[in-house]
Amino acid sequence: MSRTPPGPKGQPVFGSSRQYARDPFRFVTHLEEAYSGVCQFDMGPLETYMVTDPAEIERILVADADRFGKPDFQDDALGSLLGEGLLLSEGETWRQQRRLAQPAFDMSRLSGMADRIVDHTESRLADWGDGGQFDVEQEMTTVTIDVILDLMMGVELPRHRLEHVREQLEPLGMRFEPDPVRFALPEWVPMPGDAEFDAAVTELEAVIDDIVAQRRDDIGDADDPDAPMDFLSILLRAREAGEQTDRQLRDEMMTMLLAGHDTTALTLTYTWFLLSEHPEVERRLHEEIDAVVGDGRPTAEELRELEYTEWVIKEAMRLYPPVYTIFRQPREPVDVGGYTIPPEASIMLPSGRSTAPTSTGRTRRRSIPSAGAPNGRGSAPGSRTSPSAAGRVTVSANISPCSKPGPSSRRRPVSTGSPTRASVRSNCCRR
Repeated sequence: MSRTPPGPKGQPVFGSSRQYARDPFRFVTHLEEAYSGVCQFDMGPLETYMVTDPAEIERILVADADRFGKPDFQDDALGSLLGEGLLLSEGETWRQQRRLAQPAFDMSRLSGMADRIVDHTESRLADWGDGGQFDVEQEMTTVTIDVILDLMMGVELPRHRLEHVREQLEPLGMRFEPDPVRFALPEWVPMPGDAEFDAAVTELEAVIDDIVAQRRDDIGDADDPDAPMDFLSILLRAREAGEQTDRQLRDEMMTMLLAGHDTTALTLTYTWFLLSEHPEVERRLHEEIDAVVGDGRPTAEELRELEYTEWVIKEAMRLYPPVYTIFRQPREPVDVGGYTIPPEASIMLPSGRSTAPTSTGRTRRRSIPSAGAPNGRGSAPGSRTSPSAAGRVTVSANISPCSKPGPSSRRRPVSTGSPTRASVRSNCCRR
């Protein structure tokens, strides 16, 4: 059995990390086109294997998941930031936290959640003036944070504090983006952005402390049927029962704020961008919303009827995956695609279809194909379905569809304006 698969040689010290950091979508797409199944390259000193064979991806994430763990290559700052929250925890710790969190995302809460999401969306849209210019990503980020604070933590912040939270989350999110220098240097070497990162963590921990103090006396009893069922209330009741530590509660709140808002905000941002480039798709989207919702407010019951809207969002996620790669690390030497991968190596698994538009706009798959659109549901032809849940169903799966575009956004010129600047940003994930 061959020990080393083919792959790019890269540069001394940095390996291929510079090319990867410059444009992750293009880099991953190039490797998929140049190599079949498995390829190998270096991320700084880290030996990395990219696996694109769907059968092998499923084996790594699902069938043989116990043989692979989350990687330890990402810097300690992320581990200390998110700790044992749902995103980074594993094994029995993750299962316990997942069971504890699930009631906050129950289908019985869906109708009320949908109403609140519409409220927050309409409130934000009321601030947009006709003919004005704004940063779509910032707007989607702010409204998503607003929704998370309300639905998951039971609080509403005034506008200036909401903007402050968004500003503090920015340097935290930047740490998730690939940096060739961080790949190459030890963790203890000071880096630009470290001070901003530490200051943002301190600020957000203070916000979390304020929210916890505000809610601590308003959580009810565990056996009270009328007790609040938001995520924070559930965790606070578990803390009182000795089932959670203060650190676990803090980790879950930080995870919810950072990881909870980013993927939704990015998906919405890319959806608006793609709609602005594809007026026929936008027209069909509006027609479906007019037919299903009319001039009223969208409801949870109407979501399942918005089949074309759902397809548009899924197609945007396929073209611009908000989480473009998942990483794993073998617990022991493993054979993948005819090659032996050592336990000190990292395995990169592209999510969705990686032949996506790049920051330069030069790719084969810029357009949204219409062949895969409803009547029936599903991805466009040629898309690869990978088990991106990694054996773990997303805790918010029931409420994620509530973030679909609705009539409120349709009435504004957000999706018909021409973007003055578009860049691709996305995340990698250890989930």
